[in-house]
Amino acid sequence: MYSRYRLSYLFLQHVLDAAAVALAWVIAFLLRFHLFTGRGIPESSTSFLILTPVIVVTSLIFYNINNLYETHRYTSWYKETLEIVLANLQSLVAFVVLLYFFAPGRFSRMTIFLYLPTTQVTMVAVRLVSRFLIRYSRRKGINLRYTVLVGNGSSMTDYVDSLRSLPNIGIVIHGWIDSDGASSAYNIPEVSFERAVAYLKTVSPNTIVIGYDNHKAEREDELLKVCYNSTYSILILPDLHHSIIGCTIEEFEGIPIVRLNNPHMSVGGRVLKRLIDIVGAVVGLILLSPLFVVIGILIKLSSKGPVFFLQERMNMGGERFKMIKFRTMRLSEGRDEEIHWTTKDDPRKTKIGSFLRKASLDEFPQLWNVLKGDMSLVGPRPERPYYVEQFREKIPAYMLRLKVKSGMTGWAQVNGWRGNTSVEKRVTYDLYYIKNWNPWFDIQILLLTLIRGFVNKNAY
Repeated sequence: MYSRYRLSYLFLQHVLDAAAVALAWVIAFLLRFHLFTGRGIPESSTSFLILTPVIVVTSLIFYNINNLYETHRYTSWYKETLEIVLANLQSLVAFVVLLYFFAPGRFSRMTIFLYLPTTQVTMVAVRLVSRFLIRYSRRKGINLRYTVLVGNGSSMTDYVDSLRSLPNIGIVIHGWIDSDGASSAYNIPEVSFERAVAYLKTVSPNTIVIGYDNHKAEREDELLKVCYNSTYSILILPDLHHSIIGCTIEEFEGIPIVRLNNPHMSVGGRVLKRLIDIVGAVVGLILLSPLFVVIGILIKLSSKGPVFFLQERMNMGGERFKMIKFRTMRLSEGRDEEIHWTTKDDPRKTKIGSFLRKASLDEFPQLWNVLKGDMSLVGPRPERPYYVEQFREKIPAYMLRLKVKSGMTGWAQVNGWRGNTSVEKRVTYDLYYIKNWNPWFDIQILLLTLIRGFVNKNAY
């Protein structure tokens, strides 16, 4: 039953996507020749009709290449949106290449330019409607996947909690084999391990989810040997309690290798993040240059010393760099500024320095660090080496913050954890950022930094 529904869904989704692409193509054509009139001879209707199925077929090919027709039960809508954007870019490049070789000079570049944003809108709209209809059908008891849980590992309870928080995902739990009593808390039928084989034959689930801790791996092996002779879809929840910021699975000469605590950032993601940093830093330095001049004059008038203050901080991989800030304190001797937190009524602060710190204006020169590549616009805040050495001994996983480049602002900062606040909380938010990084997350943090303002009660 599920397989028949799956095939029907795939056919319908292909039809809807094709319609979305064709609609975007028509809209782009109409915009070009009815809204943005210009010189040149418009395409004939014949040329337009011939190219319509070409752009549709090209798009569907790249949608399949980018796995847009795989199940999205576990995929968030914004991740699917990123996949759509990538697939549309690829298909458009392929379409332009085809035009270059087979129909050079026969179609308007403006039409193609307008098509790209239009198809993004139509495709995202179609996919959102599809998600709504699928969720509606699941509430009506259609397109459900029946699952049996096996095991009592710590990851299993997390899995069940996640399922319960997403009622529209369409997964129904038949029973829980060998739950060690955990099933009662979720009102799921308990099944003993000895009855596992007979029970599975009786209920014939779509999926079996297996989750044991490492010290009970022999039970997992025993059950998998039974499942080899079945058609069940099997999901395994590995015991990776040391995987704090994620893991990846690789293969070396047929040997599976699990790589722990490596940030999920592709080469393309790194390039995009760096491009955003460069553009943001250049724009920021240009727009803020008049303010920098005013602040510099005020600093010079308020106390003796330089306008800028350089302080050694620790960055990705433990590398050290000189972070630049506006000077907010009187010149001191020794290492006071390296081994002491700044307090609310710190006597070392100048009058203008107190204001700059409260409004976070002293941080803006770090745009130069971003432009140089020492820092990023978004990331965990860099700390002084003296404190890094202390925190690495006291706070578990503290050094995982150094897996990515430090930032001017971050997930911890926009949630209020800055200044003299809980370091443990900051680490928790920083690790969440690293584990869940994507370009939209960076943009969200930058927008929250602007919306919530730079003034913070803990900034002093």
